[in-house]
Amino acid sequence: MRSIIVIDAGGSKTLVRLYNILSPERFKAEYANAEKIKPNFHCNTERASLTNDLQGAINTIKAAICLCLEHTGSNELIISIGIAGAGNNNNRQQLSTQLLAAFELKDKQLIINSDAKTSVHGALFGKANICIALGTGSVAMKLAADGSEQLFGGWGFLIGDHGGAACLGKVAVQHLINQIDNHGRAKSLLAQAVSKQIGNNRPLISSWLKTATAYDFGQLAPLVTELQTKCQAAKSAFAQHITSVEQLILTAQGPTNLPVTVIGGLASVTTSHLNDQIQNQIVPAQGTSLDGALVLALAAL
Repeated sequence: MRSIIVIDAGGSKTLVRLYNILSPERFKAEYANAEKIKPNFHCNTERASLTNDLQGAINTIKAAICLCLEHTGSNELIISIGIAGAGNNNNRQQLSTQLLAAFELKDKQLIINSDAKTSVHGALFGKANICIALGTGSVAMKLAADGSEQLFGGWGFLIGDHGGAACLGKVAVQHLINQIDNHGRAKSLLAQAVSKQIGNNRPLISSWLKTATAYDFGQLAPLVTELQTKCQAAKSAFAQHITSVEQLILTAQGPTNLPVTVIGGLASVTTSHLNDQIQNQIVPAQGTSLDGALVLALAAL
């Protein structure tokens, strides 16, 4: 028996699956119809981003692997991980070094990629496409027909990730701050909704900002999407979000005409508002980042 652990770790949650398989060849053939195969173990755990909290993310991954190992007795193990921040070589090496030591693994047993790479391989089960991931952050990955890959965006919350939930939440907080500076209080529906979450005066907001993470800002994004038909400020913030996503897609597409898949927590609320040209390029994603991690593990086998 062989065991495959696949992990998708991002800014809002970490998803884990374990597959115990007897025949890799048979498993590959059957997995084309994903509904027929269920993991032997699965769980969801806390968020993990190598960019936002390196050691915290590593600890989360270690704990997830320990949970899986309770459900397999196989010593033929392969672990395939898609995690935010793995595009940074130092981050990826830190994770690799600690996992190899903690679980006494050989290099060939551990596959670590960015969640963008696992997402694009999972979206159409290894077929060429441009996958746009709209979660806490935003990133695009192009998988060409020749197997080459190219990354766009995904620079992190501090400088980029426009089109992600954290940036949308940041725009909402900036709107609240402007209202307090100009009017002394939250006037718009959006500002009032945000103030209920983070405070309605300078001391309270300043206290929230001191510890706020990308995840915390991302939690405010639904306030914008829910109010964008009722509040001009929310409508403006949402329009800015749509423009950012469209620009990311156009940049990734370039002169090609590849199908576009959109995944992540903001995918469904975003795609219907994109311009007609882009909507005509969008196809439904058939799989997820977890599926991509599995596709890459099976390719390694």
